[in-house]
Amino acid sequence: LPTFRYERFFLEGGMLGVDLLQAQGFKLSAGALIAADGFDPDDAPALAGLQERKARVYAALAASYTSPYGIVSARVGGDVSDESKGTRLRLGYQYPLQFGSVTLLPGAGVDWLDKKDARYLYGVSPAEATAGRPAYAPGAGFNPYVNLSAVWRLGGPHAITGFAQVQALDSAFKDSPIVDRRGVATLGVGYQYRF
Repeated sequence: LPTFRYERFFLEGGMLGVDLLQAQGFKLSAGALIAADGFDPDDAPALAGLQERKARVYAALAASYTSPYGIVSARVGGDVSDESKGTRLRLGYQYPLQFGSVTLLPGAGVDWLDKKDARYLYGVSPAEATAGRPAYAPGAGFNPYVNLSAVWRLGGPHAITGFAQVQALDSAFKDSPIVDRRGVATLGVGYQYRF
């Protein structure tokens, strides 16, 4: 997963953006957030007959506050790609631990999806329903998560990054006839260059 930062501009965590304000531990950023959590009906026989759930672009605003007690963050985004037309919010906390040139950031938080985003990802429209797959229209819901980020500074502007996350699905999402799991695990490795 590529990440970069050039003065106030960045690509991190799926968000391409710009820092608008930085003062006394507080940071405010704006940009475009890419959500690639959709699916192609060809991915599995159980999804046959469903419309493709495409990747979406959200206009996003993010804020964080760093103190000796950790990093508190919030991010809100609205779909501008005209796919789900939904809104999502993320609240999180991380605590940095320094071990020489390696920084570990254990964290936890929650993602909130409004009903439009939830129905786009987990819903089944009447047109998609079959005898074994009833129509389903979930409401808004919360997906809690725990994660661990790591940054290994190699010297100069170079660093290797790693990320692992486990996220539990809201009961309204788990009950969908197109969902066969209780959560989602994500792993990633990347290279970071600071200009």
